[in-house]
Amino acid sequence: QIMIDCLADPWSIQVILVVGMFGGLIGLMIRSGGSNAFSSLLQKRIKTKKGAMRMTWLIGILIFFDDYFNALTNGAVMRQVNDNYGISREKTSYIVDSTAVGITLLAPISSWVAFTCGLIAESFQSEGIAMDSFSAFVQCIPFNFYCWAAILGTLLISAGIIPHFGPMRAAEKRALEEGKILADGAMPLISNELENIKLKLRNALRTMLGLDAIINLESPNTLQRFEGKAKRVTDNRKK
Repeated sequence: QIMIDCLADPWSIQVILVVGMFGGLIGLMIRSGGSNAFSSLLQKRIKTKKGAMRMTWLIGILIFFDDYFNALTNGAVMRQVNDNYGISREKTSYIVDSTAVGITLLAPISSWVAFTCGLIAESFQSEGIAMDSFSAFVQCIPFNFYCWAAILGTLLISAGIIPHFGPMRAAEKRALEEGKILADGAMPLISNELENIKLKLRNALRTMLGLDAIINLESPNTLQRFEGKAKRVTDNRKK
């Protein structure tokens, strides 16, 4: 009955459709190699571990119109970059999630504005307050202390100004000393798409041609280009 009531609610249906469409778009971007290409481009410009964390924070701020799209896009793009710099998945997840939620609730143009204004309008109506709900939302932005603390906190932690503490400190210590960006027993929600594609190609060759091959897939612009003209090879061996 709970599921039926949820599916009968227009807002719930809208959330399900939005998440489904955004998730499909991100999945298509990952499978097509778009996220890997963008990650490769960023890796050429990012030179330090702090730079990788700051870029994760910046992307989270720029995608302000929807928190779901923000988290899915930022996670897909920056996951490989942060992994290469030995940043624990816990820290990457913290930066992605905190910036996505914080900026979406502060931006006056986002998918959550209509929902928030609806709650404000309902409260105003019950209390007999004659005020525009959107104006009230805008005036409340400076007092949304949680969002401001989330955004500023992730920036200060990314810059190394605020030291790690609690479980985050243990996760970063594990990544630094043991080289484990994932905790033992962790099951990431996003799988390694390249590894899955390599396995499918290898199985297809084995099934159709009877060949077993080692397949290496590389991201765009990661292989060295061989330059120069072909040289003539002369056989100087005695005949």
